[in-house]
Amino acid sequence: LRAAEARYRVLFDQSPNGVLLMDVETGKIIEANETAHKQLGYTREEFFDLRISDWEVIEKPEETANRIKKILLEGSDDFETRHRTKSGEIRDVHVFVKTIQLGDAKRLFTTINKVSWSLPTSIRQELSTFKTNTM
Repeated sequence: LRAAEARYRVLFDQSPNGVLLMDVETGKIIEANETAHKQLGYTREEFFDLRISDWEVIEKPEETANRIKKILLEGSDDFETRHRTKSGEIRDVHVFVKTIQLGDAKRLFTTINKVSWSLPTSIRQELSTFKTNTM
């Protein structure tokens, strides 16, 4: 059992993607790896005090609540969105969320991957402006 937990801890902590475990009822972060808080520029302590609405750019809180309801019904969701860092920078990200059962509690297991653009900067900026203005 200890070996299995050690393997889990290594995979969770060393993932190149942000990994979050969130409470379904409150939306609070229960656990997160270092990548999750660092990619948004927060300390671990600051990050655990945040809600999704503190970093989510595109969705309003009620839209996020509806998405969570959909995830609970369907079991998972896979989407691209934009996140705001502590410094105010806006980043395009890919998010995968899956409901999981841990003991008696249902949780949201989430991975967040920063989208890497291979387009020239001028085109990325135009697309970013277009996305922001049409949302």
